[in-house]
Amino acid sequence: MTSITTRRRLALFAAAFAATLGLGLSTSAFAQAWPNKPVRMIVPFPAGAAPDVIARLVADKLGTAWGQSVIVDNRPGAGGIPGMSALVRSANDGYTIGFIPAAVLTLTPELYKNPQFNPDTDIVPVAAVGTSP
Repeated sequence: MTSITTRRRLALFAAAFAATLGLGLSTSAFAQAWPNKPVRMIVPFPAGAAPDVIARLVADKLGTAWGQSVIVDNRPGAGGIPGMSALVRSANDGYTIGFIPAAVLTLTPELYKNPQFNPDTDIVPVAAVGTSP
């Protein structure tokens, strides 16, 4: 997957997220209704972990705002590699988004010989959800 397709997918998510928040983006800019099917949110942590809890809260709010289900797909293990691999290899249709804690993007590529993703070219951050000490 090239960085252009990943960037396009994440740009679509950013535009939809910004429109949801009422940041002045016009819905007429979209060629067709989006989302018109459930959206998958990949979380590279197990169910019940702090990132999962926050992702589920965000997914609930996005689902209500979009009028579609946002399904949390937990892919735990190996410093987030299974989840990140699923995100990077997902279809370029705008219906798969990632909920990625900063530690996965910063530490995993340094700790693992083959992380199977490049945070500089495969991932484009679109929104900060929160911070913690």
